[in-house]
Amino acid sequence: MGAIILAGKNVDQYSAAHLKLLVTLALQSSTAIESAMLYEKNIREAREKKPCSVFMK
Repeated sequence: MGAIILAGKNVDQYSAAHLKLLVTLALQSSTAIESAMLYEKNIREAREKKPCSVFMK
């Protein structure tokens, strides 16, 4: 879906703590994106089903 790139001029510019923070942010971002996509899918499916229920009455 996407990528996060961490770049620097020095080899040892980033520590393990920086990497841990980056991984945490990436995981939280992917969870939020997935939730938003599922929400949109549910809304779309609900809109598609709504006209059918009108004919069933």
